[in-house]
Amino acid sequence: MARILVIDDDAVFRASLRGLLEGTGHSVVAPAWVEELRQLRRENFDLAICDLRTPGSDGLDALDEIMRTFPDTPIIATAGRAALGSRAEAAQSERSLRVARERGADYALLKPFDIEEFLALVRDSVAQPV
Repeated sequence: MARILVIDDDAVFRASLRGLLEGTGHSVVAPAWVEELRQLRRENFDLAICDLRTPGSDGLDALDEIMRTFPDTPIIATAGRAALGSRAEAAQSERSLRVARERGADYALLKPFDIEEFLALVRDSVAQPV
């Protein structure tokens, strides 16, 4: 099946995505963070899944690095909902996803997302000719 790159600063979420995707037959590479992408430049991926809302970043650094490093790879951008009661953070996640789409991400999902919807996007993304 597909070879998928997963970038997310949340180790538990990253491991969950790895398990879900490997369980559906995909090969997953999930480095701890963007800096490790440079070590993967010679690799080829059918899809990249990238979290935008990360501590210490404007939320789009990872997306920009993936687009520079793997320009022909489809991208699903994700961003987490903020804790209950934080409308400003929720609005920022939604803005980050909108900007990610404008910059070239193929899809944008707000976490937590529906697993079946996510898997359908993965199927659609890896079926696209690059």
